[in-house]
Amino acid sequence: MQLIIFAGLLVAADISMAADLGPSPPSECCSVRKYSIPTTPSESLPGNAASPWQYAVRVGQILYVTSLRAFASFTHRDTIFSVGNTNAEVTQIMMLINNILMEAGCTWSNVHDVEVLVTGDPDDKFPAVYKAMDRFCRALNCTDFPWAAHFRTAESLADNATVEFAVQASNCEWEHKASPQHKGLQSECCGPLKRYPVLSSLVESTESAPNPWKYAVRVGQNLHVSSVRAFKTLTDRTIISPGGAYTETKQIMTLTEEILSKAGCSWNNVHDVALLVTGGRENYPVIDKAINDFCGESAYNCSGFPWAAHLRSAPSLANQATVEIAVQASYCPWKPVDHE
Repeated sequence: MQLIIFAGLLVAADISMAADLGPSPPSECCSVRKYSIPTTPSESLPGNAASPWQYAVRVGQILYVTSLRAFASFTHRDTIFSVGNTNAEVTQIMMLINNILMEAGCTWSNVHDVEVLVTGDPDDKFPAVYKAMDRFCRALNCTDFPWAAHFRTAESLADNATVEFAVQASNCEWEHKASPQHKGLQSECCGPLKRYPVLSSLVESTESAPNPWKYAVRVGQNLHVSSVRAFKTLTDRTIISPGGAYTETKQIMTLTEEILSKAGCSWNNVHDVALLVTGGRENYPVIDKAINDFCGESAYNCSGFPWAAHLRSAPSLANQATVEIAVQASYCPWKPVDHE
């Protein structure tokens, strides 16, 4: 089985207790409708008024926000605000996202998945990005809600930007912002999507500095697992065998299986696998073999179930890691999880 991917990276680790997920109704959404968010600029590509790209699209109870850089404004996308100043870029991006969320009737408290793409040394850049996000979140009270996290690297970004964000949100106050043709869509769902953190913070919280990052977040019938590197354990973030793609991949799969089990899921429930890899295409066959070997050894025959796959190369990963993997799962038994 050939797997392909893209992933991000965890920023830290600390487990306390798993959430009691409880039972779910057989179907939380009666139907799904898709439309762009009203009043958002219709074009995303300069000079292409017929472009299908939108700043945000709602699908059922989920809002998908397009990746954003630190544009000076929505109408001045060729100018990046304070290029190279991480705090300024992150703050500007989060303000732009905040405006988009508001247009959809959402807030940062509705966000459940955050992707961050950066240039530069990840071991220097990610702590700076996290610090800027934490400062912004304290002002908007977005630290109390669970997010799955994906931090990724790129050789370069458009317009000389150094940071790019994309988010997903759910359970917003849709009807307050719906355009006339979409009024009443609140009735499309039988009820709000259930949303739970599965494990405690990726980045250690303190009473004075809470944070929203979690190893996994359940939203409705989907489990969003934050990107994982080959840590020794979920609480010891030392990378095993840095540069060894085979060993790292099998360790990541083992840790991901542990996270899945905390939610009552297994590899049988996984439907999307994203991998981020350094070292070029020569590592792809090694990673593919490691995944196939793991699936053959796992208690769950994960090679017999369908996955969408995404494989991407990265110039570097934090802690000199070679591989990162992120997965999504769905329709798990969601049985209550015992506290650790």
